Amino acid sequence: MNKENTEMVKKCDACQNYQYSNQKEPMVQGQIPEGPWDMVATDLFQWDGADYLLIVDYYSRFIEFCRLPNTSSSMVIIHTKSIFARHGIPKSPLPPSISNGLAEKSVQIIKRMLNKSKIDGQDSYLSLLELRNTRVVKATQLEPRTINPDCVKSHLQQEQQKRKLYYDEGSKPLIPLQKGENVWMQVQGEWKPVKALDTAEAPASYHVKSASGKVYRRNRKHLRPRRADDSEDHPESDLEVDSESGQEQVNNQLPVDDNGGLQGQPDVPPATLEEVPKRALEVEVQNRQQVEVRTSSGRLVRKPQRYKDY
Repeated sequence: MNKENTEMVKKCDACQNYQYSNQKEPMVQGQIPEGPWDMVATDLFQWDGADYLLIVDYYSRFIEFCRLPNTSSSMVIIHTKSIFARHGIPKSPLPPSISNGLAEKSVQIIKRMLNKSKIDGQDSYLSLLELRNTRVVKATQLEPRTINPDCVKSHLQQEQQKRKLYYDEGSKPLIPLQKGENVWMQVQGEWKPVKALDTAEAPASYHVKSASGKVYRRNRKHLRPRRADDSEDHPESDLEVDSESGQEQVNNQLPVDDNGGLQGQPDVPPATLEEVPKRALEVEVQNRQQVEVRTSSGRLVRKPQRYKDY
């Protein structure tokens, strides 16, 4: 009976259109920059009816943002060049089309700051100054000094690995798609039939084509394999979700951390820049994997064999 119900659901178009989202994949760790402004993330956001451009440095977490008269490519380029003229041209900028946790978190910080400034009637630039200021305890803290880049890189790696440790709980890699494979694409909570063309330049992303020939880029978590006998009788207009531009809003969010990644990971207290024991993280991972769960009567709880892959 269960098998028959499963087969019936697989052949039901309505059931397939409203399937649950895919399980999250393990976090993709981003590249660690070698120095300040080697790698930056950019994002566009709206606040109080105006458009803004934000650029944040991966190494120092320094945030720059500016108001845009419009979001045309020429206007974005002009303001981006203005910021790069002050800090230098980065080696690896990430454009707004590639979602990443650090840029999105920085947008949240700036929006909260602007909201508070508006409520209190304060100058937003003075609020930005306070955001960037560091509390000075001793006068010696104002003296110029060079920070060991190896120490900073080690600190960033420790933060990155801890975030991945917490994020990967409950995650599972998704099976790669094949070229020409029939798949379902998730659009605003519904699944629509498309065909996989090839892998995209972004990690875990694919180019897919609809029945009318339109090509979209989607992350693997928004795609799932489709049976060969599934119906393809779906109106093409279902893929149109942006009525103003006539183009679909492609969501390329990836399960990555602040060095090129997603939101959702728990806040981890920043480590100090002193030497961290090399095996500290390994011991934490082993302890989490070796924890035994027992009932009140003392019986050891074992995970069922069918859940061994989760």
